[in-house]
Amino acid sequence: MKNSLSRRAASVVALASVAFSSFASASAAMQRPDLEVIAFTDALIPGTNFSLLEVGGITPGVDEGWVTTAIIGIDVGVLESVIYGDPSADGSQGPSVLRRPTTLGGYVQARLGRPQLRDGQIAYLASQSTDPSDGFDSAWVDDELIAMVGDPVGSAGLTWEQFRDIKFGFEDRHFLRGRTTAGSVITREPSSVPVLAFGDTVQLFSRPVRRIESLTTHSSGAWAARVVMDVPLTFRQTIISNGAVWQEGGSPVIEDTELGVELGLPGARWGTFPRLEFDDTGRLTFQASIELPTSEIQRVTVRRHRIVDVGGADRIYRDSVGAGLALFSDTTDLSVNGNAIGDAASRVDTDGDGVANPGGRLGFDSFGDAQWAAAFTSSGIVARCLIDL
Repeated sequence: MKNSLSRRAASVVALASVAFSSFASASAAMQRPDLEVIAFTDALIPGTNFSLLEVGGITPGVDEGWVTTAIIGIDVGVLESVIYGDPSADGSQGPSVLRRPTTLGGYVQARLGRPQLRDGQIAYLASQSTDPSDGFDSAWVDDELIAMVGDPVGSAGLTWEQFRDIKFGFEDRHFLRGRTTAGSVITREPSSVPVLAFGDTVQLFSRPVRRIESLTTHSSGAWAARVVMDVPLTFRQTIISNGAVWQEGGSPVIEDTELGVELGLPGARWGTFPRLEFDDTGRLTFQASIELPTSEIQRVTVRRHRIVDVGGADRIYRDSVGAGLALFSDTTDLSVNGNAIGDAASRVDTDGDGVANPGGRLGFDSFGDAQWAAAFTSSGIVARCLIDL
C-alpha cells in the first residue's frame, strides 16, 4: 500500500484485497493476511481533506483496475457523489477519487454513477439532480457527452427520457440502456441505433419485449440482457443475447419453462435471472432461480453451458474469469468455487503493514450480514465488506 491507514475503533464498511493463491505464490499466500484493508469509511482519503462515507459494489476494469461509486464528505454537512477506484494493473496506486461532478459545456453534473473503466477511460452516467430517485439524465466518457435526455434515438422519432447503464463495447463503441418516450431500449453508440427495444420480438420467443432490466457486454461487441416479455395474462423473464433468446441444454432459457435435458435436472423449471455477465473470455455466465419437481426453490449458476453451483436464496454469484474460477458470496462467506476465502475466521490487516491485526475481524450487521460485494480484478480479488476494527 502507498498510504497507511489510521485505525479507528468502530465497525466500518471496508474495501479489502483478498488473499487467493491463484494470484500469488503459495508461500506469499501463507504469509499475508486473508483480508488486507485498503480503504474504509469514516476515514480521510489519503492526500485529501475528504472523508469516505459510502462505497458501492466493485466493477472490474475491462483490461485492468477497478471502479465503484462512493459518497464523500467535502465539508461539514456537504456530501458529494463521486467515482472511486484504482486504475492501476497491480493495485499499486491504491484507491482514490477518480472523478468528481463538474460543469462541462454548461451541463452541471450533480451526481455520478454506473462507472466502467477501460484503458484509463471512465464511462459513467450523470444527473443534474442530487436525488437518486430522479435517475440519470446523461451519459459520458470522461469529459465527452455521449447522450442526454431529449436526444433522438433511432429514426422513429423517439427521444431519451432516462439512462440506466453505459457499457464499453468493441473499440470506440458503447452501449446505452435506458428509457425512451416509447419504453425500454438498448442502443449501440455513437450511432444511437437500437439493438433491442420495447415491443420487439426476438428469435425463439415470439412475444414482445415489455421491459429491459439489465445489460452486460464484452469487448468483442457481444451483449446480453435480462428482459421481461409480455405474454398473455402475465410476464416472463428471459435472457436475450445479440438478438435471440439464450439457449442452455438444448432449450431456450425462459421463466416457467423446463430446463434443457443436458443440464441434468429433469423436471426443474426456470425462475428469474438475478445476475448475468460475460467473463474475460467472452463466455456468458448467469445465475437463476429454479423450481425443482419437489417445489423446492434453488439458485443455480450456469457457466460454459453447465451448472457449476447450486445453493440457497442467499447465495449470490459475483464474478468469474476464464480460468474456471467463479466468485460467490452469502451473508457470511466469500468463496471461490466453493472454498471460503473470507469468513468470520479471516485474519485481517487493518493498518496496511502486511500483518494481521489481533483486533481486526470480519464484521456483521444486525441481520448477520457481512455485506459482501466482490470481483476479480487485474490485481486479484477486491471486496467490499464490514470490518470490525
